[in-house]
Amino acid sequence: MRPFVIRRARQSWRKLPKDFLRLAYANDLLSRLGTLIMRASPKATFWTAGIMSSGYLSNRLGLPGFSGLEALVAPVVVGGGLLGLGMAIRFVPAVLSAKWVTVAEACDLNLMEDYRKSQIPAHLNALWDKVFFYESAIRYSPQERQAEQQEVRDLHDYIRRQISVWDRDVLTRLEVGGQADQDALAMAVLCERAIGHIQEKSREGFLISSLYALHHALPQCSQAHTVGFRLNLYEDLCDGGYFDRGDTKLAQQYAGNSLLADVQKAAGLTWMDRLKQLPASLAARWWFFLVTRRIATGVGQAVQRLNSKYGTDVFNSQAFLWPGQETAPWLDAFPGSADDILTERRSIVRAALGNDYDSACATLDRMFLACFEFATDLRARYDPQYCDGSLDYIAQDTGETITNNLQADLKRHGYRLRSIEEAERYVQRVRREQADLLGRLAGIRPALLEDPLALRAIKIAFHINHNGMKDRFRTCGSDAGWASWAREIDAIAAERETYERRLVGLRLHHQLTVLLLDGYKELARMLAY
Repeated sequence: MRPFVIRRARQSWRKLPKDFLRLAYANDLLSRLGTLIMRASPKATFWTAGIMSSGYLSNRLGLPGFSGLEALVAPVVVGGGLLGLGMAIRFVPAVLSAKWVTVAEACDLNLMEDYRKSQIPAHLNALWDKVFFYESAIRYSPQERQAEQQEVRDLHDYIRRQISVWDRDVLTRLEVGGQADQDALAMAVLCERAIGHIQEKSREGFLISSLYALHHALPQCSQAHTVGFRLNLYEDLCDGGYFDRGDTKLAQQYAGNSLLADVQKAAGLTWMDRLKQLPASLAARWWFFLVTRRIATGVGQAVQRLNSKYGTDVFNSQAFLWPGQETAPWLDAFPGSADDILTERRSIVRAALGNDYDSACATLDRMFLACFEFATDLRARYDPQYCDGSLDYIAQDTGETITNNLQADLKRHGYRLRSIEEAERYVQRVRREQADLLGRLAGIRPALLEDPLALRAIKIAFHINHNGMKDRFRTCGSDAGWASWAREIDAIAAERETYERRLVGLRLHHQLTVLLLDGYKELARMLAY
């Protein structure tokens, strides 16, 4: 399937110059001018040296010319002067403007990762719905999942009842008042241990084991062994803060994570595919640099202004970028500061993202939609269930309809109709191929149809044309050929754990790209629109 084209980006081409000028600084132009002057200095030195050498020779022949000292000094003065001027024009304005970025970063801009960590419960629920539920459903019956859910709830209620009869002074000291506080404390107690060393059966079990993993400092391999699943990619994302220039975790994962590299290799991603992705990747990095620099500069200036105005040092980057801080109790000591924070916050965000929410979404798409696009393309190549729509379901515990397929994701993120139609044709082809595969398996390996994990591995291998098995399926015409093909199927079934690990990692990475983009858009809306 051809690379997808983002409709929203196509519609906003005419806004690109305006958005760029909004984000660019005068020192960007000065930096370019300084670079040109620096590049011209060697040529100027060469030509000056040539002219002065000719003048020196003329002087030696008794004609008007230059002395030896003049011939030596002039090229140094001209070349060195241009080099020094170019460096001054290029670096001095950048150093001066970088001061405010440094102020913002030194005043806790990188700690906006704490705001992302405050969203962990919502993120984990989304990861259960879109990633880990399928690992439970493929292993356990609905009755087993419901039994674990009830077991966790009963244990939670038992702990809460025990807390309710604690000594009143202890409860007061712990600031435990009503039932909500008791529920929170009971949950904290539950999260001190993982439910088990295997994939959890229920949402409640997954949340408890995940919170245990995230709240305890463990090596990732030990953590995965303890809780039964891997959250390393999500923890990596949580290490980045909103609007911090270090929030590039997902791009780094796609480019260098070993598991995703194995998936890319298995899915047949070639150097030509990577080359086609390069323009989108570079553009995303450029917009990310411009926006985060504008945000950091504005925040740094606002931090200094408010600290100077109120004669304190308590205002930091989070005061302007963390929604709700304008009503925090600590602001009571600074009357009028809440209005100042709201004014500064709105000015900072709109200066970086635009004056309306649609413009902000378009700018954020330019920053992060490439990550989603690359992950979606890779998942469409590797995950046949994502293509055929078999991952859609209704969550029994919440009643929510979970939509998890290629076309729905493209529509939700504003892709062009042409891209969606192209994806639909691709999906129809995948469905036909998977149906043909199941028909053949029913004839030569019917037992595999009763082994969900092995069957899923075979579907993936067939989808990615592992060892040319799809090609041989189409051309095989002899009993010996089918026997060889069946042996390949058996070998794939034996590697089911490898396919499972790669599939879960890919689905997790893909969902993180969705959470990242949605998180930025929601944060921007809460801050300024």
